[in-house]
Amino acid sequence: MPVTPTDSYPAAGFSEATFRSTYLGQRPVILGGAKPSANETTRAMLLRHCVNMSIPVRYRKGRGEELGIEWASLHSASNMQLGDLVDAWDAGKTNLYGFEGCLSCDCPELLSELDFRIAPIFNRAAEWAHADSVGWPSLLMGAAGSGSGVHIDRYGWPFWLQVVGGRKHVRIVTDSDVRTVAPGAWTPHLAQNYGPDFQLHFGRGLFDEATVSALVGRGATVWEAEMRDGDLLYIPQYAAHAAENAEETYAISSNFIDPAHAQLLHQHHEAGRKECDAEGMACQEDRALVVSEWHDLNL
Repeated sequence: MPVTPTDSYPAAGFSEATFRSTYLGQRPVILGGAKPSANETTRAMLLRHCVNMSIPVRYRKGRGEELGIEWASLHSASNMQLGDLVDAWDAGKTNLYGFEGCLSCDCPELLSELDFRIAPIFNRAAEWAHADSVGWPSLLMGAAGSGSGVHIDRYGWPFWLQVVGGRKHVRIVTDSDVRTVAPGAWTPHLAQNYGPDFQLHFGRGLFDEATVSALVGRGATVWEAEMRDGDLLYIPQYAAHAAENAEETYAISSNFIDPAHAQLLHQHHEAGRKECDAEGMACQEDRALVVSEWHDLNL
């Protein structure tokens, strides 16, 4: 399949200068070995510290499901306690996906147990949640074969994702290629990305061979990140992406916005605002302006 491997570096020694010159706002990158080794499995640690933690649960009907109106092709189910979700997996309900449980709210003990630290290249980032979301960093947990369909994160924010147990595959199409091969995929009137052409361009998703071949044939690069325990992945702003859990997998993730990304997000928003004005529609709020006030940016 014509995917392009994502660049990977050892986390130790990876410089902020390299990140900013080559990757920030441009393409994904993996930092390997970003998490210290643990003496027990992540499942065991979660059941010891977070067994009663409530986590939102989503599911999909099957791998390769065509895109629907649901965000990331995931249907919402009720919240479950973490221990009950693991029991459901063991009973064969492996399509259930724990999605964005608030670790900082409900199980900070796990972050302490893992000696979790935000990677130095994100030290200038303001980690924060919008009013209708969980707090960050959040927990993602899925059985083998679970995953999320292609989507763009709300407000187009960039994010980092660190695997703390298992193996995860992520495929990414960056903003410039989304705009080239999927015009209309992002609707500037909304905070989400499901414009009328989204399904047309992304078909059965980024893990479908025919869809990937069509995107590459139209000039896009489909980046593939094969992640293992300890790997950290950066995904830039407005990137379309999808994920598959190759085995039972646990990850910690956070959207973020910092001065450098605020500039990029604001530029994208201004281009979208012109489209809104031309169509006589209200445009989504420019969340980058909040960060500009914190850092005295002249946006």
